[in-house]
Amino acid sequence: MTSAENLSGDQLADLKAVCHRCGCKQVAVIDQRLLAVFPNALSALDAATDIQVIIQQVLILDAGKMTCAADEGWLVLSGEAVNRIGLLAPVASLYGSDIICTDSFRKAVGARRARYLFLELDTLELKDLEQQRLFWPIQKTGKRSKQGSKQQYDIENQQSVYQNALQHYYAGDWPTAYDEFLKCGKIPAARHMAARLRGRICPKHWQGAFSLTDSLSQSG
Repeated sequence: MTSAENLSGDQLADLKAVCHRCGCKQVAVIDQRLLAVFPNALSALDAATDIQVIIQQVLILDAGKMTCAADEGWLVLSGEAVNRIGLLAPVASLYGSDIICTDSFRKAVGARRARYLFLELDTLELKDLEQQRLFWPIQKTGKRSKQGSKQQYDIENQQSVYQNALQHYYAGDWPTAYDEFLKCGKIPAARHMAARLRGRICPKHWQGAFSLTDSLSQSG
């Protein structure tokens, strides 16, 4: 799902063409957001890499059951996947990634995810939903651009440092996590995480997940 508020008619047509080429079952613009439903997670991920180039906006990918119904001329979509995307949308841009996916989506890609590097970004506590691990899926092939290849090279060189920082963060050792995040600044999310932790003490009842309320207050 992504914002369609500022897209031209030609851009929307291009997006729908990409979606259909990748086997999309349903494309709709709902509440100024483009929502596409694919037959499998890998098809959605392949389409997302092309869509992001067109619109230059953060895309959120999720997997789960969804209910679709027509109600007085409106297409109504509901279900846990729709709820999760709606909650994640306000904070997705904080991590500096062009595409973000949930852990359920990553698992849905399955063995075929060898074509992508899934960098774990964070774990968020969403209202009335279970904790959500967020990932950045990065295409391993260098076909997209020289800039993309350099970005992939930088991330592959620093991902182990970032993951180490993330484990310290989850464990509540925020001073060490902060220092480690500073060491991998070529990963955009590391800069966001370091800013989040700067001068902060881990809460007493920390459960290893940042609350969405705190994330939104920091994004302002």
